[in-house]
Amino acid sequence: MTSKKLAKQIDKYDKEIINFGVYQSAEDYLLKKNNKEVGCLKDEKCFLIATPSLIKLFPSETLTNPLESLVHQYIEIKDIENKELFVKAVNAVYDDLHHKGEFVADISSIFESYQKYPKDITQFYDEHIIFLRFAYEHNLLRLNPFDLQGRIIKFEYLYRDLTEKGEEIFPELYDKFLQYGDRTPNPDYEKMLPRWYKKLEEK
Repeated sequence: MTSKKLAKQIDKYDKEIINFGVYQSAEDYLLKKNNKEVGCLKDEKCFLIATPSLIKLFPSETLTNPLESLVHQYIEIKDIENKELFVKAVNAVYDDLHHKGEFVADISSIFESYQKYPKDITQFYDEHIIFLRFAYEHNLLRLNPFDLQGRIIKFEYLYRDLTEKGEEIFPELYDKFLQYGDRTPNPDYEKMLPRWYKKLEEK
């Protein structure tokens, strides 16, 4: 199978992997998720960047360097037909390399969009104090987001700022928090946060 045919076959997995695609680069092809490189096609073979999670998935495979990269080693993925394994492998590589650096909450951008409405900013600030305090007290955040006076000192959160438990619960909990505030005239976060949290914890 030529690299071009292999690229067409793998590109069909874009429905199985969010924001995944195959992109031609000179005579080779790069595999990307969320526009971040996770692997390549070279000499009619498929390679993924050898991250710790990928090595665990393919412990008997040897590392190789088809692109003569100074940064990465690769593992050849020989069974492209095994869609479930391929999807799992791509996601594993992406998570190891890029997931921790993704935004999960950008509070400052909300404030910026309401610069002309200081009363709204004050309300959003107070509501985020409630949310962040709840998140920290329930071990979803690695570090305390407040100073000694109880003021917010961190307004941007990446996945690396979350605990293992937080990675599973925080993103959806924050989404529920925002949606609830948008559609509810007098939101009662003290009441709703424990409910949402309990349901997410039971998933």
